[in-house]
Order: sequence, then structure tokens, then C-alpha cells
Amino acid sequence: MLLCGLEEVEQVAVAGDAESDTPSPADRRTRAGKRRTNRGALPAHLPRAETVVDIADRTCPCCAGALHVIGEDVAERLDIVPRSCACSSSGGPKYACRSLC
Repeated sequence: MLLCGLEEVEQVAVAGDAESDTPSPADRRTRAGKRRTNRGALPAHLPRAETVVDIADRTCPCCAGALHVIGEDVAERLDIVPRSCACSSSGGPKYACRSLC
């Protein structure tokens, strides 16, 4: 009998902890904004190695029309090699279809 009562108390305590661990939508937006903050560009004097990532097929999968470049995503990261630093940049064009699929 006592064991059943303790189990119930433990379940209520765990349920209360689970509710308090879930962040509110405002907290989620705040943390996401902190993650996405721009820390500034890397210095221009660093040597850069650029890698372009592109797609092989430039046709729309739903209408078979041509995809057109609508922008570009570029990500830079600092590669530290012993006794030197270099900037590694990877990115590629963003494509979209002009037809209304």
C-alpha cells in the first residue's frame, strides 16, 4: 500500500519537472536569435579557399521547368592550422522555379 502511494508521488513530481523543462515560445525565439547573431566577417587579409556546392540537375522536380538562380548562401569558418590561419568558405546558388507548380 505504501509502495503504491510513493509511486504516485514520484509520477506527479516527474510530471511537474517535465512541464517546467519545456521552454515557452518567447524563450525559444530568444535562444534562436542568439544562435543566429552575426559575429562579423572574418578579416580580409586571411587566405581564402572557396568551395562552390551546386546541384547537378537544374530542372524543377514537379513541372520539369528550368530552375533560376534567386540568391546565394555563403558560410565562412575559420580553419586554424598550426602556425597559420585560413578562411574556408563554402556556399552555392539558391534556385527556384518560376512556374506555379
